[in-house]
Amino acid sequence: MASINEYKRFFPIDSISKVCELFEAQLRSEKEPDLSLFSILVGAVENNLTNIKASDKDVNLANNKFVKMKFPSVSWEDVKSLYDRFSSLMKSGVDSKLLQGDYSSRDLIKRVADVVWNSLTRSYYKDRAHLQSIYSFLTGNKLDCFGVAFAVTAGCQILGKRDVHLALSEDHAWVVFGDGVLAHSWLYVAGKPVVCTRIMELAALVSSINPTLTPTIDVHEVALLQYKLLWLLYTKGHLDTYPMALGNLADLEIYMKTYSDTDDVENFTDDDANDAKITHRPDSATLYLQAIRSARTYYDDRHVYPYTFQGGYYHRHKMYKEAFHAWACAEIANELIPQLMKAESSGHSARSILKDPECFASLLRAQVNIVCDTDSGKIGDETKTLADIESEGKEFQESNDSWNNKVSDNKMSVREQLTAAVNSRPKVTLYSHKMAALKPLLLAERLNTHALQLQLTAQSQLQIPHTQRRDEDELNTASISRAKRARRER
Repeated sequence: MASINEYKRFFPIDSISKVCELFEAQLRSEKEPDLSLFSILVGAVENNLTNIKASDKDVNLANNKFVKMKFPSVSWEDVKSLYDRFSSLMKSGVDSKLLQGDYSSRDLIKRVADVVWNSLTRSYYKDRAHLQSIYSFLTGNKLDCFGVAFAVTAGCQILGKRDVHLALSEDHAWVVFGDGVLAHSWLYVAGKPVVCTRIMELAALVSSINPTLTPTIDVHEVALLQYKLLWLLYTKGHLDTYPMALGNLADLEIYMKTYSDTDDVENFTDDDANDAKITHRPDSATLYLQAIRSARTYYDDRHVYPYTFQGGYYHRHKMYKEAFHAWACAEIANELIPQLMKAESSGHSARSILKDPECFASLLRAQVNIVCDTDSGKIGDETKTLADIESEGKEFQESNDSWNNKVSDNKMSVREQLTAAVNSRPKVTLYSHKMAALKPLLLAERLNTHALQLQLTAQSQLQIPHTQRRDEDELNTASISRAKRARRER
């Protein structure tokens, strides 16, 4: 890891270009990045720009979707002071005996985590924005889930432990260390998390930047900073195995195009426009597809967000057939599907997609988990959605020799992948025994929703007989476990 004094020449940081210069110099270096310093710097910029009380410019929030703020000046003295505080906290709070050995121990990780956790304010909302940086930790004693995991990783780096790394699912973060035993690891995303290298931890820090000022308004400078840093990491190949960051970059690409086409923000500069219109970069649709390919290639297609990113993009562009396909691949409940079917069944676009066999196939795949959840009270809505489409000439298969029709072809272009199945006969793999039993009803000329509801209700009443008796304590434990699981699933 580079000495912190090597970064002094880049200060003061008073523009986006200077932040990018610092990151670019780090990416060219053979030394691993100092996570603590970069987190303090990025956090200082983000928190100052998103704290409207600290801004010296009046902002009319009512009439803007995004606002411009004056970029803060971050001095070397301020960053060095915060860095020394964090370093002192880690070194004074951890017994030197725990640092022995080539690999980190569980006791060491627990101790570092306790140092971080015990320094936090007890009464605050953990899901608030802008709490993911070490800057937030040192100036406000507040961190969110990602921030705690990142601070522990950075703390272990300061202590000289290079085997501790950040691991990410799509909505959670934790640390991995030592040789590791896969069987004892947390099984988020089916045991296929993004386990970061040091540079990927830097990418995770950039991806965690939050430009929101209010739930409906973004700060343009923060979004532009994140946009430029993600492109810098992308061009160096550091996002190839990071699907979530690719999706964030695609969203920012759309944001920048929207920003360059609007007059809502004053003082729009040519540099901002040029960054959003560089032609040799892939467009947002290609980036969404790259995120999906990354998830398939490196994580056994266990990640959901790449498909929801893509589905949202298609939905916004009224490409409903493609949106159905993306949502079906995501294999999660989606409230947009019933809403979309309702909207498409009326008005000038009535029945434009309701007789499309590919839409029907995607709809079945997307709704299989919801339709079979007979305890959730959603059967009526979903069977009504299915009934909106006529199932003429559909073909089903019940084998499980493919992964829900997710065919990967990395050599196909975006346009080819969007149109490859237009002339093919759709096939649906029904992995659920309940759905497979409904095959005759689903293949009918017209869906009988009443019969479908009766069949699902009858299936839900089937009980597997207990093969052995359990005592009362075991039954109570099982009941509590089911209740906790039900709460988590909600």
